[in-house]
Amino acid sequence: MKILDAILTPLRPLLLGLWLGAAIFFGAAVAPNLFGVLRAANLANANELAGTIVTRLLAIINRGGFEIGLFLLVTAYFASKYESRLARFAEMSSLAILAILTGVSHWVISARMLAIRASLSAPIDQIASSDESSLIVGITIRPP
Repeated sequence: MKILDAILTPLRPLLLGLWLGAAIFFGAAVAPNLFGVLRAANLANANELAGTIVTRLLAIINRGGFEIGLFLLVTAYFASKYESRLARFAEMSSLAILAILTGVSHWVISARMLAIRASLSAPIDQIASSDESSLIVGITIRPP
Protein backbone atom coordinates (compact mmCIF):
# COMPACT_ATOMS: atom_id res chain seq x y z
CA MET A 1 0.00 0.00 0.00
CA LYS A 2 2.90 2.36 0.61
CA ILE A 3 3.92 2.09 -3.03
CA LEU A 4 0.38 2.97 -4.12
CA ASP A 5 0.36 5.98 -1.79
CA ALA A 6 3.77 7.06 -3.06
CA ILE A 7 2.46 7.01 -6.63
CA LEU A 8 -1.01 8.45 -6.05
CA THR A 9 -0.05 11.28 -3.71
CA PRO A 10 1.86 13.34 -6.30
CA LEU A 11 -0.02 12.00 -9.34
CA ARG A 12 -3.51 13.11 -8.30
CA PRO A 13 -2.86 16.87 -7.97
CA LEU A 14 -0.57 16.74 -11.01
CA LEU A 15 -3.34 15.35 -13.22
CA LEU A 16 -5.92 17.78 -11.90
CA GLY A 17 -3.52 20.71 -12.33
CA LEU A 18 -2.59 19.71 -15.87
CA TRP A 19 -6.23 19.40 -16.91
CA LEU A 20 -7.27 22.64 -15.22
CA GLY A 21 -4.33 24.51 -16.74
CA ALA A 22 -5.14 23.16 -20.20
CA ALA A 23 -8.82 24.10 -19.85
CA ILE A 24 -8.03 27.65 -18.69
CA PHE A 25 -5.36 28.14 -21.35
CA PHE A 26 -7.71 26.89 -24.03
CA GLY A 27 -10.55 29.18 -22.99
CA ALA A 28 -8.43 32.25 -22.32
CA ALA A 29 -5.81 32.02 -25.06
CA VAL A 30 -6.32 29.39 -27.75
CA ALA A 31 -9.98 29.83 -28.74
CA PRO A 32 -10.10 33.65 -28.85
CA ASN A 33 -6.80 33.90 -30.70
CA LEU A 34 -7.76 31.22 -33.17
CA PHE A 35 -10.92 33.11 -34.10
CA GLY A 36 -8.97 36.39 -34.22
CA VAL A 37 -6.21 35.09 -36.49
CA LEU A 38 -8.57 33.39 -38.92
CA ARG A 39 -10.85 36.45 -39.10
CA ALA A 40 -7.83 38.72 -39.63
CA ALA A 41 -6.83 36.55 -42.59
CA ASN A 42 -10.13 37.59 -44.22
CA LEU A 43 -11.08 34.03 -45.03
CA ALA A 44 -14.61 33.58 -46.33
CA ASN A 45 -15.28 30.81 -43.86
CA ALA A 46 -13.09 31.91 -40.91
CA ASN A 47 -15.74 31.26 -38.26
CA GLU A 48 -16.53 27.82 -39.68
CA LEU A 49 -12.85 26.83 -39.65
CA ALA A 50 -12.19 28.25 -36.19
CA GLY A 51 -15.38 26.66 -34.83
CA THR A 52 -14.40 23.26 -36.21
CA ILE A 53 -10.93 23.45 -34.68
CA VAL A 54 -12.27 24.70 -31.33
CA THR A 55 -14.89 21.94 -31.29
CA ARG A 56 -12.24 19.26 -31.78
CA LEU A 57 -9.93 20.72 -29.15
CA LEU A 58 -12.78 21.22 -26.69
CA ALA A 59 -13.71 17.55 -27.10
CA ILE A 60 -10.19 16.61 -25.97
CA ILE A 61 -10.41 18.94 -22.96
CA ASN A 62 -13.88 17.66 -21.98
CA ARG A 63 -13.05 13.98 -22.39
CA GLY A 64 -9.82 14.50 -20.48
CA GLY A 65 -11.70 16.20 -17.64
CA PHE A 66 -14.24 13.39 -17.54
CA GLU A 67 -11.60 10.66 -17.51
CA ILE A 68 -9.37 12.43 -14.99
CA GLY A 69 -12.40 13.16 -12.80
CA LEU A 70 -13.38 9.49 -12.80
CA PHE A 71 -9.82 8.35 -12.11
CA LEU A 72 -9.45 10.81 -9.23
CA LEU A 73 -12.86 9.84 -7.86
CA VAL A 74 -11.92 6.14 -7.82
CA THR A 75 -8.49 6.79 -6.33
CA ALA A 76 -9.86 9.25 -3.74
CA TYR A 77 -10.95 6.32 -1.64
CA PHE A 78 -7.36 5.09 -1.34
CA ALA A 79 -5.60 8.44 -1.23
CA SER A 80 -7.79 10.19 1.34
CA LYS A 81 -8.31 7.42 3.87
CA TYR A 82 -6.44 9.36 6.54
CA GLU A 83 -8.48 12.55 6.11
CA SER A 84 -11.60 13.57 8.00
CA ARG A 85 -14.99 12.43 6.73
CA LEU A 86 -15.92 16.00 5.81
CA ALA A 87 -12.75 16.53 3.75
CA ARG A 88 -13.23 13.17 2.05
CA PHE A 89 -16.88 13.97 1.27
CA ALA A 90 -15.95 17.42 -0.10
CA GLU A 91 -13.23 15.95 -2.30
CA MET A 92 -15.38 13.15 -3.67
CA SER A 93 -18.33 15.49 -4.25
CA SER A 94 -16.13 17.97 -6.11
CA LEU A 95 -14.65 15.22 -8.28
CA ALA A 96 -18.10 13.81 -9.04
CA ILE A 97 -19.28 17.28 -10.07
CA LEU A 98 -16.19 17.65 -12.29
CA ALA A 99 -16.84 14.32 -14.01
CA ILE A 100 -20.56 14.98 -14.43
CA LEU A 101 -20.18 18.50 -15.82
CA THR A 102 -17.41 17.65 -18.26
CA GLY A 103 -19.41 14.61 -19.40
CA VAL A 104 -22.55 16.71 -19.90
CA SER A 105 -20.53 19.34 -21.75
CA HIS A 106 -19.06 16.74 -24.09
CA TRP A 107 -21.92 14.31 -24.68
CA VAL A 108 -24.93 16.64 -24.38
CA ILE A 109 -24.05 20.28 -25.05
CA SER A 110 -21.34 19.72 -27.67
CA ALA A 111 -23.43 17.06 -29.38
CA ARG A 112 -26.36 19.49 -29.58
CA MET A 113 -24.12 22.21 -31.00
CA LEU A 114 -22.78 19.82 -33.64
CA ALA A 115 -26.34 18.83 -34.56
CA ILE A 116 -27.31 22.48 -34.97
CA ARG A 117 -24.25 23.15 -37.14
CA ALA A 118 -25.02 20.09 -39.27
CA SER A 119 -28.62 21.21 -39.77
CA LEU A 120 -27.67 24.64 -41.12
CA SER A 121 -28.31 25.15 -44.80
CA ALA A 122 -24.88 26.73 -45.38
CA PRO A 123 -21.63 27.31 -43.51
CA ILE A 124 -22.15 29.59 -40.56
CA ASP A 125 -20.25 32.49 -42.18
CA GLN A 126 -22.65 32.54 -45.12
CA ILE A 127 -25.85 32.77 -43.11
CA ALA A 128 -27.24 36.28 -42.79
CA SER A 129 -27.92 37.45 -39.25
CA SER A 130 -31.55 38.07 -40.28
CA ASP A 131 -31.95 34.41 -41.27
CA GLU A 132 -34.22 32.32 -39.04
CA SER A 133 -31.45 29.81 -38.32
CA SER A 134 -29.30 32.57 -36.80
CA LEU A 135 -31.84 32.81 -34.00
CA ILE A 136 -31.13 29.17 -33.16
CA VAL A 137 -27.36 29.50 -33.23
CA GLY A 138 -27.33 32.96 -31.66
CA ILE A 139 -24.05 34.67 -30.95
CA THR A 140 -21.98 32.13 -32.90
CA ILE A 141 -22.97 33.77 -36.19
CA ARG A 142 -22.26 37.34 -35.17
CA PRO A 143 -18.57 38.11 -34.68
CA PRO A 144 -17.71 39.99 -31.49
